[in-house]
Amino acid sequence: MQRALDTMSFIYSSLGLAINTPKTEVMIQERCPSSVNPVFSINGTPLQTVQQFCYLGSMLTPACHIDHDIEARINLVSAAFGRLRSCVFENRT
Repeated sequence: MQRALDTMSFIYSSLGLAINTPKTEVMIQERCPSSVNPVFSINGTPLQTVQQFCYLGSMLTPACHIDHDIEARINLVSAAFGRLRSCVFENRT
């Protein structure tokens, strides 16, 4: 993975592009508890390792569970319903 990141960074820089390392995150799939998680970097800057992130509207986790995704979608629907409540559902005119 580190070699792929280095190659991608080299190609991007040769084209005049740069990878925004503060916005780049790494999520490592669950492994044996005794395993040490690797640290990846781009141009010497270590990338942040996260436990979940939102990609195309879905919450991804290392264990591939959808519980967080379902909870996030329920919260979004609840907020939308709350915004429409007074002007649509409780409007008596």
